[in-house]
Amino acid sequence: MNLRMTLRTAIGSSAISGVAVVLCSTLLLAPPAPGRAIPAFARKYHTTCARCHSVVPRLNNYGWNFKLRGFHVPGDEDIGFMPTPEDKHLSLLDQVPLAVRLLGNVSGSTATGSQGASVLDSEIDLLMAGRLDRRTGFWAELDTSKNPDGSYSTGIGNVRGIFTDLIRRQPTALNLEVGKFNMDEFGISTGRILTQNPYAIYAVGDALGNFPESDEVQGLNFYGAVGTGIGKGVAAAATKQGQAGAVSEAEQKALEEELNKEQAAKPPPENPEIVAARAVLDTLVKKGTITQEDADKTLADLASKLPPPATPPPTTPPAEAAAAAAAAPVSLARSDYDIRKGLFYQAGFINRGFDNNSKPQGYARFIYADKHDWWIGPVAYFGTNSIAGSPGFTDNFTRYDLEAAYNTGPRRDVAGVARRAVDIYLAGQYGSDSNAAGSGVRVEHAGGFIEGTYILDDQNLFVARWDRLYAGKAPGIDVSTLTLNYTRYLQRNLKVGLEYVPDLLRNSPTHVHGDQYFLFYDFTF
Repeated sequence: MNLRMTLRTAIGSSAISGVAVVLCSTLLLAPPAPGRAIPAFARKYHTTCARCHSVVPRLNNYGWNFKLRGFHVPGDEDIGFMPTPEDKHLSLLDQVPLAVRLLGNVSGSTATGSQGASVLDSEIDLLMAGRLDRRTGFWAELDTSKNPDGSYSTGIGNVRGIFTDLIRRQPTALNLEVGKFNMDEFGISTGRILTQNPYAIYAVGDALGNFPESDEVQGLNFYGAVGTGIGKGVAAAATKQGQAGAVSEAEQKALEEELNKEQAAKPPPENPEIVAARAVLDTLVKKGTITQEDADKTLADLASKLPPPATPPPTTPPAEAAAAAAAAPVSLARSDYDIRKGLFYQAGFINRGFDNNSKPQGYARFIYADKHDWWIGPVAYFGTNSIAGSPGFTDNFTRYDLEAAYNTGPRRDVAGVARRAVDIYLAGQYGSDSNAAGSGVRVEHAGGFIEGTYILDDQNLFVARWDRLYAGKAPGIDVSTLTLNYTRYLQRNLKVGLEYVPDLLRNSPTHVHGDQYFLFYDFTF
């Protein structure tokens, strides 16, 4: 069983298990975590979702670099904007970058007391994201959620402004997000999980105070990277463009005169008949059969009887050529965005919002990515949680994670984008809470998972993952599950699937054995 079901059925297992069950029981009704894929980008760039996603919603290297750059690729400065030549400081999108996501599942359990009952979950989310200018972007969500009584409510999800290239000489070195966001966006993201069963180590906060690591937070998120190999080319192109525009009147006049001379030097166009006749007459003149005067008269008589030659199409001016290139779709050819490398960092000052007494929290993340498709990084998350209206509840907590990923296996061609078939994710965590679930008990917990994803072909995906979580002073927090997931992509943005989660723990005084199953769908348009 997963963490949520385990805690629900472990009543009386410890001093805090009863409280943990109360906090976690409603989570069984929660739909899957909101995804982080938005087809508005595919519409804007006239390309496939596979350009940024290995399998939706998980990012590939190109998508990760695209996100790092604030949803920006070189040469897209004019794409998606209405031209306003009369006001260069006006930025208007030519279409609203809006997407709608429909998702849900039917789930059930074999645990004693469940009696084979199934639960139906569904939700509708609205997502908007994009770029406002070269160095400013945004993301906004409107989410629905299911309440314990079965009703639904709507709330604001991630809403953040994104400011990139704060250090001009090193465009990727410092960026800032302000607003409401998920702090795991650049690591192993719960928002891009491919299974219905959550990562147990990132959901442990549900039991220890209803503050999971995967929750949305609000505040400041600083991030950046060095040694990526991207960004400098963008800055150089911008500098070159600026220099090209700084042409003096004298230089411009000289260029026009040179162009006129080149045009004058070119012979006028001729009909093919005239060209063929001239070749024959030149040969006769060389042999002495006719004179040059007779040849010229013959060509003149022939030209008077033929229609004028076709005018060749004008050469495209450089400015128009540049505009046409800017409006072209994003190329599927391999580029520097397809390589994820360098040292990435992320740090934030956040809180859980005014509903939770706004206690200060912080986090830090480092990732070293190698160009051979693997990365590794530590994460630290620490602070204080409290609950408004519960003055007796204050929990000082720490979380220390280590995450790693590796992409390998045979190559697959998905929608024209080459990729490896196998993704391997690993993560481990150690954490402590000084007042778990308001019980006054300090709880230390540890766990981790290993996950393998295999792309069978363009439309079929298999995921297998083992989760383990353990807390000595809270025996209700004991998870060992195997998640087996098969997903069929009917369309790139429409998937359905089956998932089976066998419980690897036996019945005990603190654990009720039970497997889980899911039938699910997910559609974004």
